[in-house]
Amino acid sequence: MCGIAGAFFSSADDTASPSGMMTQLLALRGPDATGEWHDPYGGLSLGHRRLSIIDLDARANQPFVSQSGRYVIVYNGEIYNYRMLRADLLKEGAQFKSKSDTEVIVELYQRYGTKAFAMLRGMYALAIWDIDRRQLVLARDPYGIKPLYLARCSKGWMFASQVKALVGTGLVSKERDAAGVVGFFLWGSVPSPHTIYRDVTPVPTGSCLVIDNNKQTTTTVRFAEVSTPWLHRDRPEGGVALHVREALLDTVNAHLVSDVPVAVLLSGGVDSGVIAGLMAERGQQIEGITVQFKEFFGTSRDEGPRACAIAGHYNIQMTPRLVGREEFVGDFPAILRAMDQPSIDGINTWFASKAVAERGYKVVLSGVGGDELFLRL
Repeated sequence: MCGIAGAFFSSADDTASPSGMMTQLLALRGPDATGEWHDPYGGLSLGHRRLSIIDLDARANQPFVSQSGRYVIVYNGEIYNYRMLRADLLKEGAQFKSKSDTEVIVELYQRYGTKAFAMLRGMYALAIWDIDRRQLVLARDPYGIKPLYLARCSKGWMFASQVKALVGTGLVSKERDAAGVVGFFLWGSVPSPHTIYRDVTPVPTGSCLVIDNNKQTTTTVRFAEVSTPWLHRDRPEGGVALHVREALLDTVNAHLVSDVPVAVLLSGGVDSGVIAGLMAERGQQIEGITVQFKEFFGTSRDEGPRACAIAGHYNIQMTPRLVGREEFVGDFPAILRAMDQPSIDGINTWFASKAVAERGYKVVLSGVGGDELFLRL
């Protein structure tokens, strides 16, 4: 994951811009590179922390300026169909100075404006600054996989990949949002469109926000709605099972687009097991990683035996990561510091991510979201 941040103030004086501070607060999201860009006319600044996945060269670092020099982008995510989009743009006469998906996005935007976002297949949160029109556009993927938050303060607008980066500037009120707090206690996470803080809101999923410099107003443009395929679906030829398999295989193949190795998180459940099996069908070497809590040994809550059985079935290299009480207690303060908003699943995510990083991976597939997508209780 990368981290993006920026400030769009009504005053041309950007000497006190908080983008640099926010970029520092996002350091854990991107250890490979950091960058800032300030509009020469003032008022707008962008920051980026990079985790390099596509085009590992420094030429793909951000903030990234388009070939025309008119647009600047900061972006967190991955576009799975960027190679196809790039090929189409080349046919249209586009020129590229990198092999990154970042440049593909900004070149698409230069030609199609906000309609470009509907062409993207992937997970993303991004900001594009139009230097000529002095207009800021924020966009987020249809499923809301990548986070992006917006805050209004006395000086103007700020945005960042994490709520803590915004509040950490001292320019945003720390007054709680009662609905966000109640939502956490009801569901174990803070429900959109709320956050823990009153003045911080998430950018809507499948939407872009256009912030105009002259009027200091925002316009919301929705370009995708995930419920549409479900509401208008027909029974596919060949049956539901075949259709689901083809869809899953297609999305797994798409998620393997990477310039770095990819592993899989095995929980022992149906979701991650299916993903591991489809990865194995490609005939490539795969490493499965699972977290085992020592206190669960010998109980139904121990995911290790089921995960190992799945790995054995598909002939996948298996790496169990054991977590005991001592490590849990020792990591707990760091877990709370890293957790952007309260989440009952945050601790498990911490140890899973820690295990992945220890094995040297930047990218890992998991079954997160399978229960929600298939309405499995």
